Amino acid sequence: NSEKSHTESSVKEAAMRIVEKCRGLVVADFGPRNVERLLSFLEIARATGRELAILPKDAYLLDVMRMAQSDQSVPALSEPGFRIYWEYQSSENAWRKLLRDQYSYFGVTPSDVAANQDKFICCFSFWDINELAYIKPVPDSVWIYSSCEAFDEEMAITGERLDNWLKHYNVRREGRLHKEEQEGDPLHVSGHASQADLLEIVRTIRPKTLIPVHTEHPEIYIQSVSDICQVRVPEEGVPMEL
Repeated sequence: NSEKSHTESSVKEAAMRIVEKCRGLVVADFGPRNVERLLSFLEIARATGRELAILPKDAYLLDVMRMAQSDQSVPALSEPGFRIYWEYQSSENAWRKLLRDQYSYFGVTPSDVAANQDKFICCFSFWDINELAYIKPVPDSVWIYSSCEAFDEEMAITGERLDNWLKHYNVRREGRLHKEEQEGDPLHVSGHASQADLLEIVRTIRPKTLIPVHTEHPEIYIQSVSDICQVRVPEEGVPMEL
C-alpha cells in the first residue's frame, strides 16, 4: 500500500546531503551485492573528496562479479575512488593473499582511516562494528543505514545492538532501521513497487484472473481492478482450483 516511489537517484541525493555536512568518519551500511548502491556511494565519495573503503570480502566479490558480467556493469576495483580496507588479522587465506597481491597499491589499514577520518566512506555493516574500536570515530561521525528496516525479531535485536554500539562510540545514525521510525529522506529503495505501479502493471497485462499472494492488502485489488479481471483472494487452508 506504499504511495511513494523513490529511486536510486533520490537515495544518492539524500546521502550526499549527509556526507557533505559530515566532518568526521562516514560509514555506509548496505548489502555488498547492491552494485547500484555501491556506485551511488562511490560517486558521493568522489564528489566530497573522500574515498570508498570496502572490505576484502566485498572487493573479492566485486572482482568475481565483474568477470562474470559481459556488459561490465560492475565497477572495476582499479577505478579512482576505491580503497580496500584491510582489517587486522592474525593470518590470511589464499583468496585474501591473491587479492592483496593484485591490489596492494591501494589498500588502507584501520590506522590509516583513523588518522584521516574525513577522507573516507567505509562500507561496514553491523558485523564489522568491531572496526570502530580501532578507528575510534571522531565527533560528527555518521553511520548511514542504507538497507531495509528490521522486519523480524532477529533483525530487530541486531538493530538494537547496532544502536547501542553507535551510542557507545558517539556515532550518529541516519536512515530508517526500525519499522516504528518515521521515514525521512530516502536512504534505501526497496525492491517492491508502489501501489500505483502495481495497479498499472495489472491494467497493462489485463489478466483474466488475479490472485493476490504477496500482500497484506488484497482488498486494494478488489477495489481497484475488479472491473477488468476476476480477483480471487486465497483463504488459509482452502484449496484453490486453477
